[in-house]
Amino acid sequence: MEKKMNEVAKRDDGGQLIADIVLNGDLSRLKPEQKVEYYNRFCESLGLNPLTRPFQYIKLSGKEVLYATKDATEQLRKLNGVSITDIKRDPVGDVCLVTVHGVDKTGRTDVATGAVPMVYPERYKDKSGNWVNHPRAGKSLTGDDLANALMKTETKAKRRLTLSICGLGILDETELETIPDAKPVKVALAEREIPDMDVARQTLNKLIEGYRDVLSDAFITACEIDADGADIDKMREICVSVKEEGRKARKEAEREEAKDAAREDGITNDDLAEPELPDGAETELDIF
Repeated sequence: MEKKMNEVAKRDDGGQLIADIVLNGDLSRLKPEQKVEYYNRFCESLGLNPLTRPFQYIKLSGKEVLYATKDATEQLRKLNGVSITDIKRDPVGDVCLVTVHGVDKTGRTDVATGAVPMVYPERYKDKSGNWVNHPRAGKSLTGDDLANALMKTETKAKRRLTLSICGLGILDETELETIPDAKPVKVALAEREIPDMDVARQTLNKLIEGYRDVLSDAFITACEIDADGADIDKMREICVSVKEEGRKARKEAEREEAKDAAREDGITNDDLAEPELPDGAETELDIF
């Protein structure tokens, strides 16, 4: 895993960049495209899907590092067969402490704790992400705040156990709330591209044309080898079935294209409603 990630650093910046990453865990000197590649390699080494954003970049104590999100721990638990075998809750002063024991699919065991204060903090982040003084600082949590804190304690313990038993010594997102100088870093990670509808329709039409050619060749070949026992009736059934599927696909593509054109002209969907046909009647789109 370390070898794969180091390859990204070696390409442009030389030994100092490698030292910053390997020895200090500082990713700040990577270029944006290198950060994306490093991110993808990191996910690949763990068997995680990078499109689900299992990790995020954060600036902490002057360094840029990765921290694990909920998607990371959920995927890791599934991939490594991590199960929680025991949970213990103990109040320690004004803090709720949860200890969890777990085991993975190889039989390896581990233990981790999660701790959350049961009093309101001195400062908290407002909607703009700024740290401000809490008006109820030092007072015991009540109502929903208390319930959320109890659940958060268990969640924190489970996630820390998952990262530990999977050999990842990185922060979990539940730990960031207590670190005042932690600042998220925006990196333009790759997204799934939305296919262009015109290109999709053109591709569909080409596939339908290909069906026609393939079926024609197959039917001719079957007729030629009929003397050897080919099942011509079965071949006809296949031809009819694929022809029908192609007809439906072509019709649907043309219907969607008509709707798009109508929307541009300000025509509503009601205006595009197809007239009802009498029993037995059918509109045929002959593509063969």
